Amino acid sequence: MHHRVMWHYHLKQHPFHPKKHPRDLDEEARKVILSSSIWKLFAKFALPSIFGMLMYAIYVFIDAVFVGQWVGKEALAAISIVQPLTLINMGIMAFMGMGSASLLSRAIGARDESTVSKILGNNILFIFIFSLIFMFLGYFFAAPLVHFMGGRGQILAFGTNYFRIVVLGSFFINFIGSTNMLIRAEGQIKAAMILITVGSILNICLDPIFIKILGMGIEGAAIATVISMFITSIVTLIYFFRGDSELSLRKKGFHLAPHLIKDIAPVGVSAIAMQLMTVIQQILIFKSVGFYGKGDDLALIGATLNMLSFALIPMWGISAGLQPIIGMNFGAKQYSRVKEAFNKFLLASTIIALVIWAIFMIFPSKILGLYITDPGLASSGVYMFRIVMSAFFLQGFILIPATLFQSIGKGKMASIVLLVREILLFAPVVIVLPIFMGLNGIWISIPVADAVIVVLASILFIRVFRAMVANKQGS
Repeated sequence: MHHRVMWHYHLKQHPFHPKKHPRDLDEEARKVILSSSIWKLFAKFALPSIFGMLMYAIYVFIDAVFVGQWVGKEALAAISIVQPLTLINMGIMAFMGMGSASLLSRAIGARDESTVSKILGNNILFIFIFSLIFMFLGYFFAAPLVHFMGGRGQILAFGTNYFRIVVLGSFFINFIGSTNMLIRAEGQIKAAMILITVGSILNICLDPIFIKILGMGIEGAAIATVISMFITSIVTLIYFFRGDSELSLRKKGFHLAPHLIKDIAPVGVSAIAMQLMTVIQQILIFKSVGFYGKGDDLALIGATLNMLSFALIPMWGISAGLQPIIGMNFGAKQYSRVKEAFNKFLLASTIIALVIWAIFMIFPSKILGLYITDPGLASSGVYMFRIVMSAFFLQGFILIPATLFQSIGKGKMASIVLLVREILLFAPVVIVLPIFMGLNGIWISIPVADAVIVVLASILFIRVFRAMVANKQGS
């Protein structure tokens, strides 16, 4: 009864039951974003976003940790090689979510209510179509896909079973992710954080039940994820149906609006490219490790890449907090505030990245030990872990510029950065270096690609700000 009363209490509070009309809240958020100090906006938007993104990342992180500890290294390797395949799902989510979020922020900044009213319905329609296609293909081609990723024997069996269950929850995963981006873009950061936290806590609670207590192993981890995503989808629908957002589920909003897709696509393509390029990178890594190494090496690199994804969450959170600030100020033509926000958020992300990098360099065996129960195996991966993570402190210079490009509608620039990083740079390096250096060549290729792409991203964001200055002087 106590929990029920507390839940009812939270639903009565803002942002689930605001005392003001949603349109008034949007206008209030607009004024705050256009006039408050940037550091205050960082505290208001970035910190809750970091927490919300952390909760979202826990889905994959917790599955890997629990499976690694309770099922074994083969199951951990299976989840690791399946993770790039699940990123295709994330690409669908990012295409509609980031594209719609960028358009929404700019529309609110420009007070374009007609556009705002159509965004949510179109987002859900396209998410449903794309998710249905991926669910069908993923389920029936699960085994060949996992085999292509390097799965053999028990790893293939584990990976196929896990992927088939997770892919059945595609719509819930994509619906939650894309609508959460919209809620953040609207300026309702706390609401987005609460909704994601609900799902993460559910997943943390359900994982031990299905994996350990019910003895369902790796399949239990997948079932727990899908159930928690389904329940979070219901809670998110309640949020919209209650009218707590300007993005209401009105019937007229569900009519296809091709002119919106024209605005969503450039940013959406860059967002899905970010996910797909990560898929390509990890496919190349796992294929190379499978060719030059063995099962233990797959488990080690799988644990390392999982930790890398988890460690990027603060930077992703900062980027998510920055997106509505840049989008609305750009829409209102306040270019000096766009540059100020970019610089301060870049500084903050770099400081956080340096702290995480120091932890990686000092405690690599303990970090690998979170996933791997064999102390000898964890210790053997220390050298590899340090090399892979050696350029982590540069991550802010990759993610923050990408957010800038997406937030102002320059999706092509973000796509250029990603294509150069993965296709023109990383792919040749990860293929050629192992020929001469073996596994060490694979580990070195990751930080080398990051270091070079920072230079390109820096050149592009300098050009963007120069164009803003010229545009302001010419207006």
